[in-house]
Amino acid sequence: MLVLTAWAFVVGSTVARAAVSFPIPRGWSDNVPSRARARAEAWAEDASLQRVVSPTSRDDFAETLAVIARPGPLLPHELDDDEAALARISDAAAQMIGIDEAPDAFERVLGDPTFLRARWTSDDTVVRIALVPTGPTHTAIVFEVERGTDVLYADVFEDALVDMTGASAPVLPFPRGRWLTFGLVLWGVIAAVGVVVVARVSRPTPGPATMGRNLGLGTVGLTLLVAIVVYVAASGREVELTMAGLSRPWLAWQVAGAGLVVAAGLVVLGRTLERTGGVIASAPSAGAYMPHGRPLATPPRPVAPPPVGGSPARPPVPVTSIPLPVNPPPAPPARGPVPAPAALEPGPSASPTPPAGPPSDGFPAPGRTGIADLLLDEPSAMLEHVHEPIPEQTASLATAQITLDGRRGGGSRFGKK
Repeated sequence: MLVLTAWAFVVGSTVARAAVSFPIPRGWSDNVPSRARARAEAWAEDASLQRVVSPTSRDDFAETLAVIARPGPLLPHELDDDEAALARISDAAAQMIGIDEAPDAFERVLGDPTFLRARWTSDDTVVRIALVPTGPTHTAIVFEVERGTDVLYADVFEDALVDMTGASAPVLPFPRGRWLTFGLVLWGVIAAVGVVVVARVSRPTPGPATMGRNLGLGTVGLTLLVAIVVYVAASGREVELTMAGLSRPWLAWQVAGAGLVVAAGLVVLGRTLERTGGVIASAPSAGAYMPHGRPLATPPRPVAPPPVGGSPARPPVPVTSIPLPVNPPPAPPARGPVPAPAALEPGPSASPTPPAGPPSDGFPAPGRTGIADLLLDEPSAMLEHVHEPIPEQTASLATAQITLDGRRGGGSRFGKK
């Protein structure tokens, strides 16, 4: 498809070319004397002399009618604008005849196609020139007679213009802008398809790198084929390419260069995706790194079937109670006189058995401390800080008994010996 499209673009607008010809006027012949041929060859010095005719009756001047194919087309604006048309035909007369003056008469003959005609009159001769477009080239019809015989041969030039064939509209320069747009769009579509194939279709096998390499090699082969087709198809449009600043080799190189860039891009894309692992998923279940650039398959989570007859009751959630220590609020201050403490009998130094009471809540029973010795000497302080009513909330707490050593057998560190 790419080859056929390129062929149609290059060949489809090729302009057919044909040489301008006309019937030989009555009383004229193409068996011309040497003077007439030499004159016509001098006019066609930088062009191609197609035809020369002259009257069959011989005289000293040898009137001449010549058809000369000249290189280069007549541009459209030179046929549409009088000033540009006059400049073009005056330049042609200066190159062929050597006439530098402006013509006596000038006309743009409108038709299909439009052509130009002009007349120059000198002291000895009358020269008539017509420029006719012939596609990528143009043809000059030159007629020269003696000034005295101009009225006699005036109809010869007019009849030749009326009966001429082979004229065609001027060719335009090769559409360089459309060609570049066509190439960019076509290669862009090929590149986009290749990117999708390398990035998506190649997984999991054969892999992005292999697919990119295969597509790149295929694109190189297609590029060479299209470049050869374009080079051959443009063989009939050298003039148009030259007018656009191009040539057949340069046109083929443009095609080849674009194709090679696309092929290299596909190869690089495949290798890059192979190294980076392709499309990166957010928080993959298999970890941050995937081996060989391919994501690991994650098994789907099993989904329990819906219950029959309604949703089942949820199982009870076990609740574990953890006991937390609670600090009791402070007791209100005692009112009234404080009763006197009971007298303590001195006893052995060993710790006595704690009196019966409510069970302990886990606090260890206190032993002898320095505070107890201090309270022994100051019983009122002990009463102020210790002998307070125990609230009902803390009845479960164990009662600490402070055993004081007697004065005999050794005292406390703070007591008197």
